[in-house]
This record gives sequence, C-alpha cells and structure tokens, in this order.
Amino acid sequence: KSNCDECAHEHNVQWCEVCEDEYCNDCRLKDYNNGELDCKGCRGLILPRIMHENEALSRENEMLKFVVVKALNEIESTKNVAQEEKCIAE
Repeated sequence: KSNCDECAHEHNVQWCEVCEDEYCNDCRLKDYNNGELDCKGCRGLILPRIMHENEALSRENEMLKFVVVKALNEIESTKNVAQEEKCIAE
C-alpha cells in the first residue's frame, strides 16, 4: 500500500471513516490502479476522480479512432491512385 509520508506536504490527506486510514487521493488512486485498495470508503473518496479520468480516456479513445480511420482512408486512397496510374501506364 502507498505511504503518504513523502507526499503529505503536497496533497490534502483525507481520513477515511470506514478504515480510519489517512491517505491523499493520489496514493489511494495508485493503490486502486494496482488492485490494492480494498476499502469501500477509500474507493468512494476517489470515485469522482476515477470517473473524470475514465471520461477523459473515453474522449481520447474516440479521437484516436478518428485519427486511425482517417489514416487508413488516406492509405487506401494512395493505393487506389497508384493502381490507377499503373493501369494507365500499361
């Protein structure tokens, strides 16, 4: 589990009413991402952040899909032009 001793001066440390641990949400998120955050109270404290990051990743994923589709279309178009030029040359 993460230890907030190193980062407590940089982040707000929150007390969890369920497990009674004091951690910052950055450390809780690290533990969550590593599958080490078992406390429902701690997970509840970082839920808004998880949802925000999930939305940001979804937007990024959609943007990447668009870029890939555009690149594939350009490749296909280039292949078609090359094939047409080959047919004309023959």
